[in-house]
Amino acid sequence: MKRIDKTARCCPAEEAMEVFGGKWRVGSIHHLADGPLRFNEFRARLPGITQKMLTQQLRHLQRSGLIEGRQFAVIPPHVKYSLMSLGKTMFPLLEQITRWSKKHMHGLHAAAVAYDATLGSRL
Repeated sequence: MKRIDKTARCCPAEEAMEVFGGKWRVGSIHHLADGPLRFNEFRARLPGITQKMLTQQLRHLQRSGLIEGRQFAVIPPHVKYSLMSLGKTMFPLLEQITRWSKKHMHGLHAAAVAYDATLGSRL
């Protein structure tokens, strides 16, 4: 089996998407804009995410330097997650993505409906 070198990216945008792409990562960063959150606060703000998936996503964001988890020596122990300075630099980009989405969402949905309709006619 051929091994794929994950460090070889075709463009910087692809590398960036590896860092913050995915269903839960942008939402996690967005929710930290208002301040630090504990794990269960994240779960409440991200309906549908499992405990395992949230743990994986938070670890990924920490490893990437976008967020930090600060442990508190209390009983029971808990961790508060907050944005690091690198994570805060994402907000202008997220604002641009949001504007693009609002501008084009209707067309994206219409294209998906049209595509799905052609699939149904082929079955």
